[in-house]
Amino acid sequence: MMLRVAFVPPDEVVEELRALSGRLGMLPGVRSAPNDRLDVPIASLGNVSRADTAQLARRIAASAGPETLPQVGLSGVHLQPDGDIGITVTGDVTGLYGIAGAVGKSAERIHVYIDRRAFRPLLVVAQIDEQKPGSRVEPTLARMEDWTCMSWTVADVALIQIRWHMGLPFSEIVEFVPITPARAVVPSE
Repeated sequence: MMLRVAFVPPDEVVEELRALSGRLGMLPGVRSAPNDRLDVPIASLGNVSRADTAQLARRIAASAGPETLPQVGLSGVHLQPDGDIGITVTGDVTGLYGIAGAVGKSAERIHVYIDRRAFRPLLVVAQIDEQKPGSRVEPTLARMEDWTCMSWTVADVALIQIRWHMGLPFSEIVEFVPITPARAVVPSE
């Protein structure tokens, strides 16, 4: 199965993101992000067997996370250089980087190699297509620079399967893997 790993916000935040993405998608030349992609990607792992997926979940759960579970939020809507319209993850971003690194190490232990440096604390809500002079996109984004949502505690990572239906990809959560704070991990002897 095609597998990716991500931080998935709670339902209340996802609903806010859906509404925001929908509003942005009404602008000419802007495509809303699919609802099943409103998450903070950690890594795309490619084609992974079910057995390796289960082993990956066990390894992530057994790896030591940050000292405390990260408290994060989302703030500001900005156009990225690659044409994505993203929202910056705020709060304990260092904790997220630590978890992303643990996911990378866990993937390597099942012989799936990812670029652990590729993680960025950003949630994409839309993509820009071609823009014409006089576009309303920039002024609209300027008004959204102060956009924020509720904060939440990141207690797990999601293993997400990408399936294809009628030529289009859609994501389906296979499993939420709990993050174990470092102080709760007892070293095995």
